[in-house]
Amino acid sequence: MDENRLIGDIREQIPTGAYTLIGSGDDCAQVSAKLGSFLITTDMLVEGRHFRLDWSTAGEVGYRAIMQNLADIAAMGGVPSSVVVALGLPQGIDQQWVLDLSAGMATALRETEAGLVGGDISGADHVVVSVTATGEAEVVVKRSGAKPGDTIAVAGTLGLSYLGLNALTRGAVGGETATEDVYSILRPAVACYRTPRPPLGLGPVAAQAGATAMMDVSDGLSTDLLRLVTASDVQGHLELDLLSKFVTPLEEASKLLGIDPLLACLNGGEDHALLATFPSGSALPEGFSPIGEIRQVDSDAAPRVLLQSQPLPAAGWDHLAH
Repeated sequence: MDENRLIGDIREQIPTGAYTLIGSGDDCAQVSAKLGSFLITTDMLVEGRHFRLDWSTAGEVGYRAIMQNLADIAAMGGVPSSVVVALGLPQGIDQQWVLDLSAGMATALRETEAGLVGGDISGADHVVVSVTATGEAEVVVKRSGAKPGDTIAVAGTLGLSYLGLNALTRGAVGGETATEDVYSILRPAVACYRTPRPPLGLGPVAAQAGATAMMDVSDGLSTDLLRLVTASDVQGHLELDLLSKFVTPLEEASKLLGIDPLLACLNGGEDHALLATFPSGSALPEGFSPIGEIRQVDSDAAPRVLLQSQPLPAAGWDHLAH
């Protein structure tokens, strides 16, 4: 495989984006920052830890790699402007697989005005896809702004990707034992795991609507909400009846997999939903649904999350514990 030719093929395949002044080909790219500052985030996918080649196509891996980074931009109230991609590729990997990977990235980027502006390729023992994304925001929303009385709200899905991962792990969507009825029930969950579709456009909408805090749910609601309330020095109180909007769609697939749908909703990650808090009494932007309330931290207690007034442990994904 010729590195220069491969880079050239990838460069031709992926859009450069509306913000790009100087794209791939020089030592650095130049990207416009119309608002005077920019957001930046990075994330990676490692073969065997975040994806398996027999579970996802190259295009699905590429799409997912882009979307999980753009979700972070949206979670700060931003609009994505560019991405830089670094690839670690094992010797002998099929060149078409790499081009299919970049095609998946291109599909994700075409849903925005962002483009690929550079990157790097290196040899590696396994496939590694590292993406750095930039963006802009008129109103930046951090995790640390939640106030007592704020409404906790979510846009997107919760727990669906977790069920998709479990379906793939157990072989429930392939092989002779998977009937068409079973597959039709599990298909949305598997699709969410392979190609998550975060509500990118709702990040700036939430910011303009006065969101006091916001973040991407990548490691599970119980874990990520704890991060938000800790940063804000408040407590998060969740209500079962409000969570039912997110739990009910999981019930059929959860039953097939023998998983508690409530636990999937609370602890499952990688849906890349948007978790936000809004001032008490304010109308939530369309697409956001309330799930609880922010309250004052007790004088003798640390910030924590409670479900029906009972402490909820942070049982989402821990990257270093798995």
